Amino acid sequence: MTTPDSPDAPTASAATATTFGELSPAIASASAAAEAALRAAALAAGNQPLRLLLASAACTARSLAAVGPASVDDGASPRHFQGTTVAASLPIALSHVWALIYGLGVGLGRLDDDDPLAALGQARLATAKELRNVLRDALPGQPPTQPAAFGLPTPMSTADEIRAGWGVLELSVLEGLGRLVAAGGPDSARWLDLMVDQTDDVAAVGHPLTRWPGWV
Repeated sequence: MTTPDSPDAPTASAATATTFGELSPAIASASAAAEAALRAAALAAGNQPLRLLLASAACTARSLAAVGPASVDDGASPRHFQGTTVAASLPIALSHVWALIYGLGVGLGRLDDDDPLAALGQARLATAKELRNVLRDALPGQPPTQPAAFGLPTPMSTADEIRAGWGVLELSVLEGLGRLVAAGGPDSARWLDLMVDQTDDVAAVGHPLTRWPGWV
């Protein structure tokens, strides 16, 4: 018989870990089911605010399967807004991706090569450039010229500042993609995929989602 003081008695942390390990598959399954249902509802939505609301909820559902910081309240919430268009939204989303690429480059230039954050940044730089190309190719006519520099959300003088700065930039990309999702159009499913997938990139740098991802 074990007692709370005996060496074989399970600790509270071990019990919690076991419980989480047992529940993790069920949480992942429920998260995936909720995400799929919310994606379908977003694509069927009859107006832009409702589409963005449901897409935002799909992002939150995706995040539930990952271990990360709790979402934060940035003051933004679902509301009615003046409609936008894909043509107007594409350059905005592209500008956020450009800013991310710039910030990744600045951060990588200040990190030691053996810093694990550098490996994360290098991998993300490649996928961010792919996203840039997708958005740029979707623009009608001549694409805009990329600015040489962007303002950065943190000084990026330390690894912690770089990580925090990348997180803010990733969240801005999600917001830009949210605008595209709201606009809809024939490629609405494509924009929705990009928006929900962006949730993973926010989480990868340990940055919290907002309570209503994509709303500003």
